[in-house]
Amino acid sequence: LPLGGSSAIGVNFIQLNSGDIERTTEAFPEGNDPSFGQTFTWRSTAAGVTYGRRLTDRLDFGAGVKIITEGIDNATANYVALDVGTAFQTGLYGTTIAAALTNLGTSSRFRGPLIDRFSFDQFQPGATQVEFSTRSNPLPTAFRFGVRTEVTGSADALLGASMPDHHFAIMGEAFDAIDTDVNFTLAAEYSFKNLLFLRTG
Repeated sequence: LPLGGSSAIGVNFIQLNSGDIERTTEAFPEGNDPSFGQTFTWRSTAAGVTYGRRLTDRLDFGAGVKIITEGIDNATANYVALDVGTAFQTGLYGTTIAAALTNLGTSSRFRGPLIDRFSFDQFQPGATQVEFSTRSNPLPTAFRFGVRTEVTGSADALLGASMPDHHFAIMGEAFDAIDTDVNFTLAAEYSFKNLLFLRTG
């Protein structure tokens, strides 16, 4: 949604679920535990709001915040995360450089009734509530840096606009996350009259 001038705001909602999975427990290894039901579903949900602004005729900036929940019934983890990105059109041979930092946020561990147990001591009345010591995990924070160059099709392309119906661009990206090694990607895109697009990478 445009906010007037050169800025805009957006909302997003993403959900992944596993579908029904047969539930087994220590007491009922074949399933059908009457205390918890026959099936469970894993769900990951993220909802957020983003803001973008064109700072100059060449420089764009955007940022977003999101709330993330994942897990199964009675055992979930919750996160808050920030995404930040910028893109700069250099004006040199149709080259744009961009960078983004994603999933910068909190750590969390699973909590809920399924993590709890009750311990009974024959020498003490009542029951003692015990919580499993689940591990706290961070979000998969990642950094991307990319370069895109227009080879042909636009006025500032490397080969100029001699073939305006044919757009060809090449792109490269470096991706680094806390749970992966640095990955490099090289890709190309060809389009004909903005109707037919062919991409490879």
